[in-house]
Amino acid sequence: MKENEDVFEYEWYRQYLGVGEYVKWSGAPEKRGSFNPIYLFVIPFMLVWCFSVVTGTVDIIREIISGEGEVIELVFMIPFWVGGIFMIVAIFIAPAVTRRNTKYAVTNKRVIEKCGKRVNMISLDPMPNVQVNVRGKRGIGSVTVGADNVYVNDGPRFMSFNRGRTGITLSDIKDPTKVYDMIVSGR
Repeated sequence: MKENEDVFEYEWYRQYLGVGEYVKWSGAPEKRGSFNPIYLFVIPFMLVWCFSVVTGTVDIIREIISGEGEVIELVFMIPFWVGGIFMIVAIFIAPAVTRRNTKYAVTNKRVIEKCGKRVNMISLDPMPNVQVNVRGKRGIGSVTVGADNVYVNDGPRFMSFNRGRTGITLSDIKDPTKVYDMIVSGR
């Protein structure tokens, strides 16, 4: 059964191919998350935020137990708990889940991105704007196809300016220059 699952994993794109269309490259974002420079601010901020919320809640509970505090004070902590949980989910968990559920394919006619049930496709005729970004010693990077005025952050998707536009960003892929050459040269 494992063998069939592997075949399915690498041939997910077959249902999206047209007549005379073939896949030149397929891949997925690297499973290991990339370091985003904004984390230099976010991680210390989140640590201070979480420490403050937890200690504040504990202090309020102590006051309630000793009879000096009111239960209503706990209600005022709810927005801080919700805000902290939202930030953790939006900055760390959601991008990891998105990365795990995303697959890419480059064919002789278009670029396909599948994220969960959502599928985006961009035709390569006429040739859209294509940009490559390689970072670090590992050679991991991104290729952006079809978006004008592109800002590629390579971090959490909510921080990318091209969200909601007609472009596709093949993020956190190995050897992005090879994929870029494949798209641009038509080979």
